[in-house]
Amino acid sequence: MQYPTAQIYRLATTADFPYHACGAQQDNSTVCVSSDPGHLSNPRGVSTEWMYSVGGGESGYVVSHPADPNIFYAGATNALTRYDRGTGIVRDIQPYPRIVMGEPARDIPGTLELDVSDRDIVSRTRCTVRRLATSVEIL
Repeated sequence: MQYPTAQIYRLATTADFPYHACGAQQDNSTVCVSSDPGHLSNPRGVSTEWMYSVGGGESGYVVSHPADPNIFYAGATNALTRYDRGTGIVRDIQPYPRIVMGEPARDIPGTLELDVSDRDIVSRTRCTVRRLATSVEIL
């Protein structure tokens, strides 16, 4: 049998059950996998339907919204996205000013350190970034 393997930099889990473990993979994108072992006993072989990407990239963080486990926020170098597992839609929510590779970082670091609260998504890096990232989601 073939099983996918990955080195995950930062692991996060969803609040639902069975929970989903998510993180940024080394030299790859993000990945989420279900904790439900049912996919391992599939008589037709191992399926990859239980494994999915939520946006972001190798250098970023992945967090699940605490009130809605279908919503994920993922970062990468100079990027911040919102993914809806229910619809499959990924939306760019990078705060202004947009940073393009090679430009100076200004007030926003290249990789946003994401964390969640019981109210909304926040960034631990700087007050300016926290305010921008939070207001983007509220709109």
